[in-house]
Amino acid sequence: MKKTIVAGLALLAALALGSCDYFDGTHEAHAAIRGRLTDPGSAQFANEKTYAGGTVCGEVNSKSQSGDATGFLHYVYANRLAFQSPGDPDFAAYYRAVDGHGDFAGALDQVSKACVFASTWTNYCTAQRDAEQSAMHQCSLLSNRTLADTNTLRADVGAPPAAH
Repeated sequence: MKKTIVAGLALLAALALGSCDYFDGTHEAHAAIRGRLTDPGSAQFANEKTYAGGTVCGEVNSKSQSGDATGFLHYVYANRLAFQSPGDPDFAAYYRAVDGHGDFAGALDQVSKACVFASTWTNYCTAQRDAEQSAMHQCSLLSNRTLADTNTLRADVGAPPAAH
C-alpha cells in the first residue's frame, strides 16, 4: 500500500512538472490562439510570460494562407479572450490613403486594429518591446487628432504635412 501511494505521488509530481503549461494558463492560451490561425498546426510559441489571473503574453509564428511563415507576432490571452497582433500599424499607408493615394478604409482598418492591439498589449503585458511603445505613442497622437500631433506623426512615417 505504501509503495502504491509513493508511486502515485511520484506520478502526480512528474505530471505536474512535465505539464506546467496546464497549470499556468499557457495551454488555454495556445488553444485560443491556434483557434484564430489559418494553419493552427504550424503554430510555434516563444517568449511567453504568465501573469496573475492566467494572463499570458507571448509571440506566435504560423503559416499564412499562402503557406509562408507570418514571423513571430505578439499575442495576449486574458480573461479567456485571445488577441493577436495584426502587425505594426502602417501609418505611412494610412496617410497616403488620407491624401487620396490608396484604400482609405483598408488602411484605417489596419491602423485601428494595430492600435487596439498595442493598447491591449500595454494594458496586460509589462515587458514591452520598443515597437509597441512607439506604436502606442503614434496611436495616441492619431487619437488626439490635433494638427501639430498629426504633422508630427506624418513626419515620423515620412508623409507630407497635412494642409491647414
